[in-house]
Amino acid sequence: MVASPLRVVVFYKGTVAPDHGSRRILEQMAWLVADGCRVSLVPVVTQGAPAPEISGAVGARGIEVLNPILVRVHSPAARAWLGLAEHPSNLRDIQRSVRNADWILEGNTIIVGLSDLARTARRRAVISWDGDAASRWHTTYVRWLVRRDPVRAARRSIFVVSACRGERYLARHRDFVTVPGPADLAALSRTGHRGTRVVVVPNVVWLRQIEGGAVVAPPRLDILFVGSAYGPNVDGLRWFLRRVWPSVRQSSPKTRLTVAGRDINVGVIYESAVSPPGVEFVGRVADLETLYRAAKVVIVPLFYGSGVPNKFLEALAANAGIVTTKYVATAVGTPDGLRSNDRPNAWSEAVLSALHDPPSARLDPAVRAGLLTTHGPAGFDVAMRAVVERVRRLRSR
Repeated sequence: MVASPLRVVVFYKGTVAPDHGSRRILEQMAWLVADGCRVSLVPVVTQGAPAPEISGAVGARGIEVLNPILVRVHSPAARAWLGLAEHPSNLRDIQRSVRNADWILEGNTIIVGLSDLARTARRRAVISWDGDAASRWHTTYVRWLVRRDPVRAARRSIFVVSACRGERYLARHRDFVTVPGPADLAALSRTGHRGTRVVVVPNVVWLRQIEGGAVVAPPRLDILFVGSAYGPNVDGLRWFLRRVWPSVRQSSPKTRLTVAGRDINVGVIYESAVSPPGVEFVGRVADLETLYRAAKVVIVPLFYGSGVPNKFLEALAANAGIVTTKYVATAVGTPDGLRSNDRPNAWSEAVLSALHDPPSARLDPAVRAGLLTTHGPAGFDVAMRAVVERVRRLRSR
């Protein structure tokens, strides 16, 4: 007997586009449609904020877009954890959206009381949450701040407490939680409670052309950084330019750094809006794969955050040389053979070595193959099938 198609309703706050962090939720929705599910997206709009950007790729992939809902976010501490205190101001719209849903998936948002609202429908829907562990994001950020701004680090600690409290809420009020990698799995498992149903749905390696970007295909690049104007990206690139780049240029004056990505430009990094010698900002790029394959070495100078950095996975897929940090190594499970360091002098040595001998900075083939198996289409497919089976089992109770 063939199982009937699932009716899936996705609540998501933020941009939904192929070259954005939301690619994760977009890939999941597209997979569910391809598997025969009926998928609807409900954009969640925070009071006073503009409606999120919904890419044409959503409709093109067979995903229905319903009317946005408005939520109210109260205290700054509540906002610290992806809006734990997001209270819907239009309950009827939510009830209308979830009517006849088999599965309600929240991405990048938490609507308090959704479980009670869902019960008012004709049948109880399975409710899950998907995203990064906010406790890990804030904990790593506080550690980053400790040596730079101890007072601010102390103030930010309240957000760690708020995030942990929110993750305990998830453990009690959602049927299960999905996260992108092992570090987030560990964080949510710690802050939840014994028996918390937390499973990994990996970020899938994504190297495709992006509409509307500049075409940059030089014969060869020296050093490449790819990323949006997201806090960890900005701080990591500033650290590299201040602490590592001067010594690299001193040893190799002709070396050039190319910075590519959505919304990241020299004005975001420097108040003077003047690029240092040898650094070029090229903006949004149409063909990421060509860019990665043209680079002698890709840098991933991230020190805090959560999830699994897509830039690392993309460089891995392109078999580029990579210089990265201990934070990134932890994000992908710290596999044996993945070299990482947080010291500026060690970074300078690693970058210069990679420029001289690019293959030396590539990951061991066995390590690379293992990571690509997990984060490639096959691994993503296995994880999604397991999640769908979980939903079906819960629905049959």
